[in-house]
Parts: sequence; structure tokens; C-alpha cells
Amino acid sequence: MKRVVIIDDEKMIVEGLNFFLKERFPNDLSIVKTYLQSEEALIELKKISFDILITDICMLNMTGLELIKEIQKQKEFEAIVVSAYHNFDYAKESIDLGVRTYLTKPIDFEKLSTVIEKIIDESPKHGIEQREQFSKVTNQLIAVIQEDYVSDLYLNGLAEKLHYNAAYLGQLFQKEVGEPFNLYLLNYRIEKAKELLHQTEWSVDEISHAVGFQTPTYFIRMFKNHIGLTPLKYRKTL
Repeated sequence: MKRVVIIDDEKMIVEGLNFFLKERFPNDLSIVKTYLQSEEALIELKKISFDILITDICMLNMTGLELIKEIQKQKEFEAIVVSAYHNFDYAKESIDLGVRTYLTKPIDFEKLSTVIEKIIDESPKHGIEQREQFSKVTNQLIAVIQEDYVSDLYLNGLAEKLHYNAAYLGQLFQKEVGEPFNLYLLNYRIEKAKELLHQTEWSVDEISHAVGFQTPTYFIRMFKNHIGLTPLKYRKTL
């Protein structure tokens, strides 16, 4: 059972989320704590165990994103953020922090359910299985992609940092993973874009930049090549 913490300075939001999650996931979630103040939450969350944090962004004294960043220094958890309005800077920072989804108020509970269901279904042993399956350097490359896919990533530069021959590293990656480094990176960005198309109302331009594409035009072309639909047409199928 996943342990959930809810933080929002609006009492009605906290109570609504608490009620909804208990009703929708009675056997999968346990609401271990709710807070109306981010500062109080920060002090206590460093001491208790939890798996999922749902927090408002705009709160007095400390934003939800600042709170997430502080707690991430001590423990791993899944984060979901909500905000009264769409702010691209907040959304970009959310991605940088590894936040699962950015929801605007009024909260779309179906979207929230979809995200939580995915968290519940995911195997916690995935990282261990991956390390056992691939070599150390291949896992290092995969970790770089998963943590920094928004940045410009090139195999030659990474090979130099890791003190490997680029040609050898490329061959090893393709042999173990089953596809070239650049294709793996592209597929990963496309998957992240699909998540954002489903979970947010961001524009195609915003999503293209958020997942590491240099131009929206290139993003649209690559997305259509891989999925068979443009991003907007794909969103309409969801």
C-alpha cells in the first residue's frame, strides 16, 4: 500500500483530495498525513515515511516546489503538484525535479487517478532489474538520459566524460539495449511528450521544449514519424 501525503493551504482542497483518494483507492493508498502549511510539512516529512506527495505550488513562506527539492535531499518519493493556474516556469521546474504531473485547479480527478494508477502498477524493482541486465556504463548512459533528457545529449561528449571510446560505447549500448543511443534518447523524449499531452494542457511548443527538442517543427515531425499522428491529433485520441 502506497503512503500518501497531501499539502495545500486550502482546507477544502485537502479534504476533497483526502476523500477522493480514500474512495477511489481504498486498498492501494493510505493517507498518512495532511498539511495546510508547507513549513510545518517540511519539518515533519523529514521524519516520516511516505511514497507519494501531492502538494500545491503557491503557498506562504515556501512553495511546493521548494518543499519537494528540500525533501528530495533526504529521501525518494513520487511527487504530484497542483496549481491555481498554468505557469510555464513552474511547469519546467516541475519537470527538472522529476515531478510526475502538473495539474491545474479545479483538479481533474480522472487525470490524477491515471497518474496514481501508473505509480501503483510500476514495479519498485525496475532499477535493480535494469542494473542486473546491462553493464555499468550502459546503465550510466540510461541514467543520464532519464535524468537529463531535456538537455543536449551527445554520445561523443558522454563517452569523453566517462573515458570511453565513442564508437565502442555506441556499439555496446546498441548490443545491450537493442537500439542506438540516439534512437533510445528520441524514444524516451517521445514517451515523455505523450505523458505531457495526456496529463497537461500545455501547448505543443511548451511540450517540445520541455522534453528537449530544439524546435517545435522538429518535434512535430519526429512525433508523427514515431506515433503516426501529430501531437494535437494524438491528444484528441486520449
